Amino acid sequence: MFLIFTPVTAAASVTINEVAWMGSDVSPNHEWIELYNSGPAVNLEGWTLTDSESLEINLSGIIAANSYAVLERTSDDSASGPAFLIYTGSLKNTGETLYLKRANGSLEDQVAGGEDWKSIGGDNVTKTTAQYTTNGWISADATPGKINAQKAQTAETNSVSASQGSARLAEPAVRTDTTQELMLPDVTLQLDINAPAVGYVNQPLLFKAIPSNVGETIQNSLAYDWSFGNTQVATGKEVEQTYLYPGTYVVHVSGVFARQHATGRHEITILPVSFSLTQNSVGDIQINNNSPYEIDISNFRLRAAEVLEVPKNTLLLSNQTITIPKNKIGYQNGLMVGLYDAVGNLIASVVPEVSKRKPAHIERQEVAFQTVTPQQFQFASDVREDEAIETTEATEATEATEVSDFTTENMNENSDQNNKSNDWTFGVMIGLLLVAITAILMKPLSTSESLQ
Repeated sequence: MFLIFTPVTAAASVTINEVAWMGSDVSPNHEWIELYNSGPAVNLEGWTLTDSESLEINLSGIIAANSYAVLERTSDDSASGPAFLIYTGSLKNTGETLYLKRANGSLEDQVAGGEDWKSIGGDNVTKTTAQYTTNGWISADATPGKINAQKAQTAETNSVSASQGSARLAEPAVRTDTTQELMLPDVTLQLDINAPAVGYVNQPLLFKAIPSNVGETIQNSLAYDWSFGNTQVATGKEVEQTYLYPGTYVVHVSGVFARQHATGRHEITILPVSFSLTQNSVGDIQINNNSPYEIDISNFRLRAAEVLEVPKNTLLLSNQTITIPKNKIGYQNGLMVGLYDAVGNLIASVVPEVSKRKPAHIERQEVAFQTVTPQQFQFASDVREDEAIETTEATEATEATEVSDFTTENMNENSDQNNKSNDWTFGVMIGLLLVAITAILMKPLSTSESLQ
């Protein structure tokens, strides 16, 4: 039995029409590939143009009937006229085979460039491009977005015989419209925002833009602008934001590339936090979540003589407590203990006992380890960790000065009281002495009168 294989030729509607594999006089990176649609309008979403090695262009958009689509490398400066699509990757000067595939993976067109692209043409010196005509591939001056030249350049190195047209998988239909303008892809971009719906004051939050309905090349080319509803802005696909005050905010992002433009919207509620620090019976420090909801305290820091940083993914449930052994933070009597959030704001503290008695005119509350709430401490955002340290040192210095002043004042007051007491005793003694002398002098006088 003999098997006979008969080649099958299918008429391709969208074909690889011109290849500028050599770049331009301005830059070797100014490579581009032109497609031509000889049939009705085609949606290229999901199509790919690849060399099956290092180049893979994900296509999108609609190419109109009898129209050209110029795919430009890196930027819109690679070829004259507007780009249908910008791609990354490069063509090897040693030759490539290009495959144009539909979204279902079927092969729409194929061009074998051969060694050094000799099968289809183009020149790295003169920068003439490889162009397909009804007579096969030729080398001619670039015609991006326009009908190809019908005659090869006269230079021998730039001409390719018509017989080499077999480099194409299938013959395209004859061009009948030479005036059709280049059709750009439809605006199909959609943007969503991936972010939490609830956050907390002074908590760093991550926001991510999620594009869809466009190819990977356009996705990678989008420029993003963010507005967080609190007068803060940012750029980039993934950004971080920290809200200082509670409330519900509208987050807005826009993504732009060429004609593709879309916006996304997200609402986030920022809740206030309430913490306090207390001590148990053995002096260990307790972190209390007084809020009516659980709070992520990752990267919070508890500071005394030493600093303990709370590990990531540490959640403290509503009205619950975490107890920290005092030796883990080097706590000793007389030290201030502070709890700082992930951005360094003081949110709760325990102050040491005032050990020395103060005079009445110095208004100071004498308590043993008073718990200071955020409201009593003018809340966390006004006090940074470094400021709290300086405040503690200044307070200790002030207390020492007040105690010194108090001691001096007491000495002066005691001296004045002793002087006054001595003056009063001396006066009494003088008075008694005068009374005694008067009595003695008057007694003889009385005796003589009685004798008479």
